[in-house]
Amino acid sequence: MRHPFDPIIFKNTKYLLIGTLPPENAKFYFSNSPNTRLWDLLNSILKDKSIISRNSNELSIDEKCNILKKLSLGITDIILEYDRKKMNSTKDTDIIPKLYNNISEIIKGTEIDTLLFVYKNALKWFFEFISGKDPLPLSKIKSKIIQSPSTSYINDKTIKLVLLPSPLNRGEKGQTLDFKLKFYEKIIKNDL
Repeated sequence: MRHPFDPIIFKNTKYLLIGTLPPENAKFYFSNSPNTRLWDLLNSILKDKSIISRNSNELSIDEKCNILKKLSLGITDIILEYDRKKMNSTKDTDIIPKLYNNISEIIKGTEIDTLLFVYKNALKWFFEFISGKDPLPLSKIKSKIIQSPSTSYINDKTIKLVLLPSPLNRGEKGQTLDFKLKFYEKIIKNDL
């Protein structure tokens, strides 16, 4: 199977959000559930609100693209071709990657200088891609996540790599939605 969405990049894009792979019934990136709060976080940053928006996952694709454009963000996923152990699964552990998205080609000739990984698994698969390794399921990847932020040399330029807190309602201990909003805002507004 092939990823259902093309990368979204605008002329002013400086940061590229990278996820793993949407569920089979998703209509757009990170739109499948109100438990994934990426659009709420981005919408709040755009509107300069300290209270986190709700139900932004229900915005139209055009409205979401407008948020991305105004925040100088692009969006894609690391997996391009894949199988799944269970077809309706939303778990990354059920993804069997066949081909990584060529992030080097996606950002070539753009102003993108920062890759923002929305999940640890996206960063793990990115390190496999950048190392030239064949795609592997997560259970077979042995590499550890390095300190974030870090850098990588891609297409003759230094690219910053940042692991964002997961945009899911649940998260690591201490990572409240308010914490996530401040973290995302700091990165996107270039205060890192």
